[in-house]
Amino acid sequence: MKIVFVSKEYPPSPRSYGIGTYVFETSNALSRAGHQVTVIAASDDAVSSQDRMEGCVRVIRIPDVEKTVPGPLSWKALRNSRRLGIAYSVRAFQKAHELGTAYRADVARQLETLLDESCADIVEFAGYRGESLVWARMPRRIPMIVRVHGRTAWTNRSWDSFFIPRQRLVNQWETRELMAADRLSSVAAHLVPTLARRVGASRVHTIHNGIDTRPWSIWRERSESLTNNDILYVGSHVRMKGVFLLIEAAEDLRRTGWTGRLVLVGRQGDDYARYVRRFGNSLPEWICALGHCPRERLAGLYATAGVCCLPSYYEGFNYTGLEALASGAILVVSSAGSEELIGADAGYAVPAGDRTALDAVLRKALSLDEATRQAKRRQAMQSVHDRFDIETIARQTAAWYYSVIDEFQSARSPGRESRALSGAAKTGAA
Repeated sequence: MKIVFVSKEYPPSPRSYGIGTYVFETSNALSRAGHQVTVIAASDDAVSSQDRMEGCVRVIRIPDVEKTVPGPLSWKALRNSRRLGIAYSVRAFQKAHELGTAYRADVARQLETLLDESCADIVEFAGYRGESLVWARMPRRIPMIVRVHGRTAWTNRSWDSFFIPRQRLVNQWETRELMAADRLSSVAAHLVPTLARRVGASRVHTIHNGIDTRPWSIWRERSESLTNNDILYVGSHVRMKGVFLLIEAAEDLRRTGWTGRLVLVGRQGDDYARYVRRFGNSLPEWICALGHCPRERLAGLYATAGVCCLPSYYEGFNYTGLEALASGAILVVSSAGSEELIGADAGYAVPAGDRTALDAVLRKALSLDEATRQAKRRQAMQSVHDRFDIETIARQTAAWYYSVIDEFQSARSPGRESRALSGAAKTGAA
């Protein structure tokens, strides 16, 4: 099977976050299974383009012209002038629309070229920021899948969706892209009901994110300085991820005798800088902010911390949680989307935003005896291997792709035998 992924994010790139990780893991696993995989991704600048093999995957990087839209620093120069600020926002909005259309046209041209070269049987748009909007208006020659990673414009009704012009435009792009797809691929079951109300249940299919569990089980053997009394957080330091709630919960624990450390790993931004000012000129000695850590070190941190806590207010499906489980972490997550990660006895789920419940679960997890702790670590590793190993997820993905191709071709060739691959191949063979 010839599979194409379209995703602005694809590592190695500083723009790569969760969607990039998903595309990287899935595309490489499908390629190892014998499928021909191509990824169309953004270049890290506005002028260069590349077409090369990166490992076993062909990666076509096209210029990201949207990066030339004026950035936040321009706003600061206009903050004292309401009239100029409004004029600037309109120009920036218009430019974003113009450049966005140019980028999407580049995506469409690359896809059409791949189709002309017989290098594509199916295409998945791994994000939903309008990458498909130009191509989706062309005559459809192969089925189009859109991957849904979290809340969409249909459910995330916030003030900026109505009052910020660029956000309104992005929401319109998102809705049009989801409605244009032949099928929607959902990362988690809890997203399906909302999507099904708009497009019908038959067009939505759940396939979880997967992870290559092998490196994490090896990396975890590296020695680290954390102890069973330490709490680990990994993720962006923003309110939505619950990191500030975790700091406050850790303060509660300190007042009742906890003597461990809170170790924070991940990108630090303006929200974090503003929040930590409450501590004065420096963080207390029990908070250890490590910033970005390579994956090889992360596995050791997961495996040696007393608890890995990811208390997000909302998640579609948490890749960090997969990494933690694959490393044998004692995992605490919020129940707002991350509970599907937790199998029997593999971790703990708490209500999102409930500081009292978080305090109680952290105390319980930190007080586990060594035998129970080791049993939970083994259960965590086994659970993620059985349910989310990337080879298993890739087989599920390939089997579903085959069925989508079969239905697509049958619908366009009534009365003819399907041109999809044989039934034996639909089980996942190339």
